[in-house]
Amino acid sequence: MAPLIEPPPPRPDAPEAQGEMTPEERAALVDQMDRVRQEKLEALKEPGASWREWFLFDAMKWWVGLGFLIVDVWIYAWWVMGAPVYAGPIVLVAAIYLEFLGYRVLWYRPKEAGTVRRGEFHPTWTRPVQFGRWTPEAKILREGGFLPGMEEGPSPKEFA
Repeated sequence: MAPLIEPPPPRPDAPEAQGEMTPEERAALVDQMDRVRQEKLEALKEPGASWREWFLFDAMKWWVGLGFLIVDVWIYAWWVMGAPVYAGPIVLVAAIYLEFLGYRVLWYRPKEAGTVRRGEFHPTWTRPVQFGRWTPEAKILREGGFLPGMEEGPSPKEFA
């Protein structure tokens, strides 16, 4: 089988062009090029996450955080520029709580693997969703899959 990627011709000042390369060095170079070729073929077979997934799962965290910071600075500036003394902290605390909830709704992922159970989740003031909307776990559940450790089938509590 012909190689998919041909190596470039050696430069005139390169050792292999001057005949200074030993057979062992040539074999090591060919082996290295074969490994690189194999890695490229494997990368083409499994390209990884799409741009949309990367943008929602990773990149948007920074932009949304920057937007939250800008809103907080605006609220602080409004307070410093003459808002009532009691209004600034109240509005700022409310904004920070709403930002916290927004971050949880979009990107919350539980730390413990054993907490993934269907039917046992109850929303609280600090955890409004079981998984954030833009997380890999939520994507798997939206597509109808199961997560490791998740109960399959009906819950035994339904029959008690």
